[in-house]
Amino acid sequence: LWDVWTRKQQHQNLPWLPKGDDLKTLSSEPFLFYVDGKGQYVGESHAGDYFDTARFGYAYEPGFGEDVINPPHLTAQAAQPPVALMASIQANSATVGIPPASIQKHLETKTKPTLFTKITLPRPESTGSMVREFDVIVGAPENVTQVNADSPYYAGTVAFFPPMPSMKEMSMDATFTVPLPKAPQVFANALAASPDKSAPANLSIRVVAAHGRRRTAPALKSLSVHAL
Repeated sequence: LWDVWTRKQQHQNLPWLPKGDDLKTLSSEPFLFYVDGKGQYVGESHAGDYFDTARFGYAYEPGFGEDVINPPHLTAQAAQPPVALMASIQANSATVGIPPASIQKHLETKTKPTLFTKITLPRPESTGSMVREFDVIVGAPENVTQVNADSPYYAGTVAFFPPMPSMKEMSMDATFTVPLPKAPQVFANALAASPDKSAPANLSIRVVAAHGRRRTAPALKSLSVHAL
C-alpha cells in the first residue's frame, strides 16, 4: 500500500513526504523492527531508512491498486431519485412500494445488486449496555424476527461506533446504504400482491438488534430504495 501510494503521489506530482523540520523529525524517528534470538533489537534503524523499497534492491510487480496510479477518467453522474420512498413506518419496521420491473431487474442481474435501501437511524445513547449493531431484514414473514447471515432475508448489518469526545458535535442521526438481497423468496409476497405488475409491490424492511439479542431496535427515521 505504501509503495502504490508513494508512486501515485509522485506520478501526479503530489507531495509524499513532509518537508523541512518535519521531514528531519520523521526521518530520525527510531524504527525498532528486527530482533535477534535473545529478543534484542538489531541495528540502529530509523524511519528514514524505509521510505523507499529501492534501498533493499527490490520492487513490486504491478498488481492490486495499480489503477490508482493512472486513474480512469470519470464522468460525474447526477444522483438518481429513489425508486421507492417509505410508505408506512411503525417503530423499527417500514413498508416501501417498489415497481415490479425494478424488482425483476434486480433478480435477473447476476453480477451485482441493483436495488439498495438507505436507512436513517438515531444514534444509540451513550450507555454501555446499549446495542450498537443491527441487522437489516427484508421481505421476511412476520414471525421471523432474527436472521443469520445465511438467511435469504438478511440484507446486512449496520453498526455505530461507541461515543467519543470528538463526536459531540456530530448529528444524532446516521444513514446507511445496504444492498437488498437477491433471493426470489424475499420479493415473492410483494410481487404476488401486485399481479398486474402496474401497482408498486409493497416490501417490508425491518431493523433488529444483531446477534439474536432481545433488545429493542431504534425507530426508523427515514427509509428509501434506490436503483443503479
